[in-house]
Amino acid sequence: MERTWITRGSIAFFAIALLAATPVWAQGTMKPMAAMGGMKMPANAPTVPPVTGYSEGQEILFIHTETSDPKIAKILTDMMGGSPVLVVPALASAAKELLAPVYVFTNGKTGDGPAGPLGGQADIFPHPPGDAAYRPLRAVNLVTWRDE
Repeated sequence: MERTWITRGSIAFFAIALLAATPVWAQGTMKPMAAMGGMKMPANAPTVPPVTGYSEGQEILFIHTETSDPKIAKILTDMMGGSPVLVVPALASAAKELLAPVYVFTNGKTGDGPAGPLGGQADIFPHPPGDAAYRPLRAVNLVTWRDE
């Protein structure tokens, strides 16, 4: 049986101003906070570790911030070394037109590459920024490889 849960990830590759994510493609063009007269961050400010995934055949970095499922929140929190992924049950009520797919693998070889949250290959995000179907909210689609 296929399960679906809703997650909102601030994709570092994707520009999500709401979640203060910095797109990878913009990092080279951004000025340091001090040069912008922005707020000062303490040296010991918490950080959210990036996770590796794929989009359009390229490795991307993203972060997990919130999910509607408590079990998934625990899996993601543990995977990221204790950086908390918040449970936001209301995300499960998001309208379908607000969601873009992400493919999460339950199995499969990772080889030397990164593993996804459920132990399979890294997640795949088919709609990066600039794509007409890009959305910051994700509908998780579980994928299980079968031997044939």
